[in-house]
Amino acid sequence: MTTTQIKDNPVSLETLGSRLSPSPAIVTRIGLSEVTKAAAVESLLLGVRLRGWLADRDKEFLDNLTPDRSIAFLIHGKRYLHPEGVRLFPHEMVESAIAQGGEALFSHRYRPGRSHADGYTIHTALINPSEENPLVIGYFGPDNQLSHPETHDRFFKLVSQFRQAYRLAGQVAQELAVRQEAEVPTAIINRCSGRVVAVNGAAETLLRISERRLVDLEFGQLKSRLMPILTSRRLKITNVSRENLYLSVITILPDLASRDRRGSGTDEFFVEVLRSKSADIVKTVKRLETLSDRIVNEEITALSGAVAKATRELDLYIARLRFLWHYDRLAPGGVDLLEELRQALGRVVSVVGSKRSIEIGETTSGFEVRAPRGALLNLFESILLSHLSELDVPGNTNISLEKHPAARELVIVFETDTFPVLAENSINPECLSYAKELAARMGVRLADRESVQDYKVITGVTVNL
Repeated sequence: MTTTQIKDNPVSLETLGSRLSPSPAIVTRIGLSEVTKAAAVESLLLGVRLRGWLADRDKEFLDNLTPDRSIAFLIHGKRYLHPEGVRLFPHEMVESAIAQGGEALFSHRYRPGRSHADGYTIHTALINPSEENPLVIGYFGPDNQLSHPETHDRFFKLVSQFRQAYRLAGQVAQELAVRQEAEVPTAIINRCSGRVVAVNGAAETLLRISERRLVDLEFGQLKSRLMPILTSRRLKITNVSRENLYLSVITILPDLASRDRRGSGTDEFFVEVLRSKSADIVKTVKRLETLSDRIVNEEITALSGAVAKATRELDLYIARLRFLWHYDRLAPGGVDLLEELRQALGRVVSVVGSKRSIEIGETTSGFEVRAPRGALLNLFESILLSHLSELDVPGNTNISLEKHPAARELVIVFETDTFPVLAENSINPECLSYAKELAARMGVRLADRESVQDYKVITGVTVNL
């Protein structure tokens, strides 16, 4: 197998699209020849190797391989890959092919029940005779349709082609296995058809779309799903070619240049915050100095409290900024989301006091997510402080957790009443900006809004479970 790396620098979607579109010259040369058929068989079996199931185009291709009124079937173990989930006949009918192994072809006569109708012929053959988990291909159809010698010859050629393609697909799948198992989002594209062959779990998580829905998409369709994330990421292409398989492995990497630009803006924002906090402390100290000749206890107490508050805020911002700077070096692991939320509540209460009531809605179980330790804690704390740190009146903050019934997602909604302060005047922009930046680094969705009429501030966070 030859592997060629095209580029290490970012690749535009337009450039990538042109690379993955079938070349007119290739299409004209190949036409509907045996090379096209061989490439389709290799792609189909590569999908079986990588995914364990057939895409719709694979099924259509199988359907076109049989004589009229007949069905091509593919069985892996005892599971029908095609027709998927449909048992055409008792499994015992193909067990002889499995038990004897080798490269023999088998023909069976089958008459369901006590039917007086014409019987059926079943041709079967083992594709992978040297492996434990059998893969069986076959024809199923009326006796009068599958009993002709030319049908036997046609099936023999098909089995030979599948066995050769299966060995090739195994070699390619082994080459791609490391990428598929990696935590870096990866998609494999068939360059002849321009369609998605497989994606790994990291790509499913990043795109929030299942592999079942992504496989078989043309690149143009995948492109629309990539667009929203490419503001902070880049694409890297590695070509893998063997026999009639021409693949492109697309790896979705963090865009370091974009991150540096984004991080630079964020750094400047937080540096200005630190300067402002430091200036507050200096002004307060100078004020204390002017009172040294005429000490008034009340003023000294108030100013001392202001100094202490500004110092605590300064320490908090420094800790947040340090966490953000080191985020990319932190290893993700399993984290109890509810425990992180409870810890965030405890830290926030220590800052804002007991005037504000913060409650978590009912939840039946804990939720484990993958994230660097402390990331969710910092995110939840920043969201709560963005709601509460400007409020000095009693009120409530309600936190609800709702698991998506179909997707592996959890939505956490923070809702704070701000009466009598207008919602738009109650948000702490420093804390909210930090929360948004951290959410972007974590790859979670954060949405916020103010309901001026209802005196409410609402922030929603969506995380993958």
